[in-house]
Amino acid sequence: AFRSYPPFRGKGLTKEFVSFCTYVYMKKFSNIKIWAGIDTDNAASERLSAGMGFKTLEKLSDRKAGWLVMVKY
Repeated sequence: AFRSYPPFRGKGLTKEFVSFCTYVYMKKFSNIKIWAGIDTDNAASERLSAGMGFKTLEKLSDRKAGWLVMVKY
């Protein structure tokens, strides 16, 4: 989970943090998928995840319930 408070949004800090964490995790566990559970009302989080290479997994998402699942291999 990550959260960026208003004064820090749009500065690239969250992207750097998530990139670092996924790099370290994927280096240690090379054959895993990392997933992100995103509220469909959170367009910024969806854009951030997509920009980092996460792909939407529709079969696990429930858009009617407001839930989006994205994965990175």
